[in-house]
Amino acid sequence: MKKIIVCCLFAILCARPALAEAPPAVVETHGIEIEMPRGWTVVDEKGGTTIAPTKYKGRAIEVVEVPKALTKDLVAEVLEGAHVDDVVIKEGQRAGAPLVVGTGTITVKAKKVDVDVLALANAAGHATLLVSFIRGDQDPALRDLNAKLLLSARVAGPKLTLAVEKPHTSGISGVPEDYEQVLGKLVGGLDSWFRLPRSLPVRVRECGVVNAFYNPSDHTISVCHELWDDTVKLFKSAGMTDAKAVELTHGTMTFTFMHEFGHALVGEFGLPITGKGEDAADEIATIVLGFAGDKGPQAALSGAAWFQTMAAKPGAHNVFYDEHSFNDQRVVSITCLLYGSNQARYGKMMTELKIPPKRLERCVFDYRARLEAWDHLLDPHLRKPKKA
Repeated sequence: MKKIIVCCLFAILCARPALAEAPPAVVETHGIEIEMPRGWTVVDEKGGTTIAPTKYKGRAIEVVEVPKALTKDLVAEVLEGAHVDDVVIKEGQRAGAPLVVGTGTITVKAKKVDVDVLALANAAGHATLLVSFIRGDQDPALRDLNAKLLLSARVAGPKLTLAVEKPHTSGISGVPEDYEQVLGKLVGGLDSWFRLPRSLPVRVRECGVVNAFYNPSDHTISVCHELWDDTVKLFKSAGMTDAKAVELTHGTMTFTFMHEFGHALVGEFGLPITGKGEDAADEIATIVLGFAGDKGPQAALSGAAWFQTMAAKPGAHNVFYDEHSFNDQRVVSITCLLYGSNQARYGKMMTELKIPPKRLERCVFDYRARLEAWDHLLDPHLRKPKKA
C-alpha cells in the first residue's frame, strides 16, 4: 500500500493527466461528497480520483480509498510511506463523523511542497483520503478554493432518514402504517433533493405532547403520535366522517412535517430569515408542496383546513404575542401562495374565502417574490444544479 500511495503522490506532482469535462456542483467518489469549485475538473483513474483546476499548475487533490478502518495511525502510516516531513496529525469530527487531518511537506526535485491530508470514514467503513498539494500555491484564490473544497468533504449517503417508534402508552393509536409509507417516500425524495450538511433523522414517536418539532440541538425532526390522534379527533369534532377526517389528517401531517422540515432547512443551512420564522416555515412547506403533483397542493390545503378548523373551535382565541401568526392568517397565507402559483385552479376557492381582488393581485406578486427568494436561498444546497 505504501508503494501505491508514493506513486500516486509523485504522479500528481509530476504529470498532467487528461482532464474531463466540467463536473456537477457536487461529486460523489470513494464514499464521500465533495463540492467542486467552478472551473475545476475531475478524472477517475485506477486507484484514485484526481481533482484539479482547469489551469493546471502541477497542483491537484488526489482522492483514494484505503480498505482499512480510519485511525490516526493509518494516516501517519500513509504520510510516513510517502516520505512526508514535519508531520502534524489531528483528530476531530465533521457532521458527526470522525475525521483525521494531517499536514507536512514533501521534497520533489529539491523543492519542499506542502501536503494536506484529510481522511474520512466512509459508509463502507473504509478510510477515504484527500491528499492536496495546493496550500502552498502562490495564487491566494487557488489556496482559498482548496481550503473550501477540503471543508466541503462529507460522507456520502442519506442524511435524512426515517425511524418509527410505536406508541407505548395505552390509548394512543398514533401514525398508521400507510402514512408511515407516505412519510418514508417523502423523506427519501427530500434527501435526494437537498444536500444536508449532517445527518437529520426523522423520528415518528410518542412525545408526551401534541406536537411535531425540529430540534436544532440534536438535529432531529420529531413527528408525534399524539398529533395524529388529536388531528383526527379535531376533524371528527367538526362533523366530518371518519374517512374524511383520516384523509385530511394525512394531508395535515404532511404539511406539518414539511413545516418542520422548513425550520430544519433554515437551521441546518444557517439561512438568513428576517421575518417570523413560523411564517417562513409555512412558506417553504406550501411552495415545495405546490410542486409535488396533485397530492402536494392537497396536503397544503389540508393544513389550511386544520388552521381553519382550529380557528372555529369553541373557546379558540388568538394570542397576540405568540410566534405563530393567527390561525385565520395562516389559512390565507397558504391559500394565497397556492393561488399565486395557479390562479385558474384556485380562483373559486379564494372567492369562497371572500378574499378581495386587490389582495388576490398581491397574492400573485407575493408568490413570485417568495419563490424567487427561496430559490436563491436554497439553490446552493441542492444536490443537482437546476440549470445545465
